[in-house]
Amino acid sequence: MIYGVRKRTSSGRKRSKEEIKASYYQNWIVKCKCGHTFLMAKNEPKKLCKLCGNYYYKDKKLEFKEKLRNARKNI
Repeated sequence: MIYGVRKRTSSGRKRSKEEIKASYYQNWIVKCKCGHTFLMAKNEPKKLCKLCGNYYYKDKKLEFKEKLRNARKNI
């Protein structure tokens, strides 16, 4: 397996290099609420959307912690 992706499809057809790369990148593509898509690396906890200016978080727990921290600062 290259990049953790199978070389053959479920029907047994051999995949091209472009198909393997595309299926690998599908694991890291994130879609924002505004519809913009971007790549998010494993080590990035959050990323700013260039179109709408909102942050996209890796998981809900991290998002909750940061919002709670910001709310405590504003009191």
